[in-house]
Amino acid sequence: MILQLQHFSPENTFLNGQCFRWNQDEDGFKGIVRAKEIRLKQTEEGLQIQGVNEEEKDWFIHYLGVEDDLPAKEKRISSIDPVMKAAIEHGKGMHLLRQDPFETLISFILSANNHIPRIKSLVEKLSLKYGEKIGEESYGFPTPEALSKASLEELRSLGLGYRDQYVLDAAKKVHHGDIDLDSLYQLSSQEASKELQKIKGVGKKVASCILLFSYGKRDNFPVDTWIKQALSLYYPEKIKEYPSEEAFLQGYFGEDVGLAQQYLFHYMRTKGKSL
Repeated sequence: MILQLQHFSPENTFLNGQCFRWNQDEDGFKGIVRAKEIRLKQTEEGLQIQGVNEEEKDWFIHYLGVEDDLPAKEKRISSIDPVMKAAIEHGKGMHLLRQDPFETLISFILSANNHIPRIKSLVEKLSLKYGEKIGEESYGFPTPEALSKASLEELRSLGLGYRDQYVLDAAKKVHHGDIDLDSLYQLSSQEASKELQKIKGVGKKVASCILLFSYGKRDNFPVDTWIKQALSLYYPEKIKEYPSEEAFLQGYFGEDVGLAQQYLFHYMRTKGKSL
């Protein structure tokens, strides 16, 4: 299947820290999405996709978070200031994925005090041990039921460290219905965040990541060390005009704050301080 996506960058979409099961190789990108092994390659004809049939086309476009008006949003964000202009140029064509809620929940619990290569490694280890085999060497992400049957000792042996208890708590709460992830689509970000924070190890920042990268709630803006660094480096005086970092981000970037935050995060993490 070939998709004609005029403003979509696989590199900037899959390698910006929002997902952990896409990898780049000489043939393009390989990812595992909802127990599907998918290959994707940018060609002159368009985006060549293997592993997704025509009947699943709309689902996959939805997963990719494709926004037809992304060029207009990039133009608006880049007009905010020179920093965001540089960030947009660096990350042009970045779309925010709509990932599986449970996988996103567990992945960002694992992200606490961690770096991206290690998070990816832990996600793969969980999939290998508790997920279903979907290819010669590929495994789907484990279901809440499968992961809820793990023991703390098993999880600790995979290298999860102190996060083992949080992962197990999340799996059990979702499996037993204490947390209904599907219901969060209908809630406001504030209400959904409160629900997610009933899970051990899920604070405001992790909840924001889940809501932004899974539920498409674009009013969320995770504040991590990279964003804090960017704020202190580029906006030290402007922040003083607001009561908090969160208030600054919301007020300064407006309705596209979640998208702007991710461009800034990607820019800081991969480009550094050069403008």
